[in-house]
Amino acid sequence: MINRRRVYGGSKKLPYDAKIEYLESSGYQYIDTGVVLDATMTVRVLYDYIQTGFVFGARTNTAGGYSGVTNEVTGEYFIRYGNKVLYKQKPNPPGINDVVISPTGVVLNGKTVSVATYGNEFSSGHCFLFTINNGGSPYLGSYAFNRIRRFSIENIIDLIPVRVGNVGYMYDKVSGQLFGNAGTGEFILGPDK
Repeated sequence: MINRRRVYGGSKKLPYDAKIEYLESSGYQYIDTGVVLDATMTVRVLYDYIQTGFVFGARTNTAGGYSGVTNEVTGEYFIRYGNKVLYKQKPNPPGINDVVISPTGVVLNGKTVSVATYGNEFSSGHCFLFTINNGGSPYLGSYAFNRIRRFSIENIIDLIPVRVGNVGYMYDKVSGQLFGNAGTGEFILGPDK
């Protein structure tokens, strides 16, 4: 079930108390975007590398239909889309990373690192943030430590981290909805902007 709150009415008041720098998962928090990734999409994620884990994505199983960004146990960094490796490097890129995956390739921190085109095998599951949708279930625990500053899919969704009181959400600037934690516990909140 997607944990989201729709904003009703004509009020111009935003449904959150403050924008924050980031949301961070401690291993058991994630967001279900409700979006199924496909080969027409341009996806952008701004995140901090903390440790091994899945930043976002979905896969049918370990062998197929994989799309997303992963920091591997081996110290390698993978960007896959449509079950095709578009880019990899070792070691994982430190600090804040800005990744844009489009039909023409991959841009990492402002530099084109791949002009490979998508594969053609996509998962039918929703894209998750802070982890991966692993055949319908979130891959949690030690593979879900991530700090996300923004996530967008062109013309579909544009998520920024916000807080309502002391609870963190992603606010969709396109639909006006708040996307909440679909896991357990609470997100770690970055400082107010």
